[in-house]
Amino acid sequence: MTILQALDVRERTVSNRDAEVLLQHALACSREFLYAHPDQELTTAQEAAYAAALDRREANEPVAYITGEKEFYGRPFHTDKRALIPRPETELLIDRALELLPKRFWDHTKATNKPCPIRILEIGTGVGNIAVTLSLELAARQIPAEIIATDISEDALALAQENFTRLSESTSRSPIKWLVADLFDHEAIAAKKPYDLVIANLPYVPTSWKMDPAAQPDVIFYEPEVALFGGEDGLDLYRRFFAVLPEFVMSDGIVLVEYGEDETGSISGLATGVLPNLKLAVHKDYANLERMLELS
Repeated sequence: MTILQALDVRERTVSNRDAEVLLQHALACSREFLYAHPDQELTTAQEAAYAAALDRREANEPVAYITGEKEFYGRPFHTDKRALIPRPETELLIDRALELLPKRFWDHTKATNKPCPIRILEIGTGVGNIAVTLSLELAARQIPAEIIATDISEDALALAQENFTRLSESTSRSPIKWLVADLFDHEAIAAKKPYDLVIANLPYVPTSWKMDPAAQPDVIFYEPEVALFGGEDGLDLYRRFFAVLPEFVMSDGIVLVEYGEDETGSISGLATGVLPNLKLAVHKDYANLERMLELS
């Protein structure tokens, strides 16, 4: 079987794009290589690995779990069933944090005549994509930071730590303390409060979505429920989050959270008045959907 033949998946219930990614994984090559060498023959081992991957995808297993990898902010994060797969829209949280934090650091440094590390708390870290990315991006900008990242799942936290070790082993980084915690419920979180930035991408999918005919089977049947569902209207965790948030963020601090595209009114209601010194703003993602709430 040649590369060109392998890419012909008309008899499979697999998209052309998924086939490309799975073939790249089986051959350990780039997309450009596939199209530059259409006549190259697959080895027996490569052909078997690719066929197995196609079978798994036809059973609705997410591509990121089959390949064990998902790119986020230009970095390859390891992914498996221990945690939710990173989504591109979450990069908006990183973009906004990196717009706000350097100015905050330099303003505080000028005011106090000494550099004070930015204190960051991430609630619900999953694979660690937010905390790890902030650690690396802030270090690259020479902005010192101390980051605490939490998750209620020990398995997810272990995966996040693995990603941090692998992605930061040959570059500068800000330190991250990893904690198993239910939202803010940990003495080590309380010991460092208040924070310059509290950032979260909590489960916000309504439980009723499980019964929606349009629900994606690769999400419903494979990704961990604890990382997806936020109760009847999707906002149970955010109710608890905003109820105690004021004691954990500085009065002039920053809060960034991701939520579902149709939840703006509800989540804005939860956030309004919680931190009276901060202004509320809603940001759209790259698909022009309201996706991020900011208090700053």
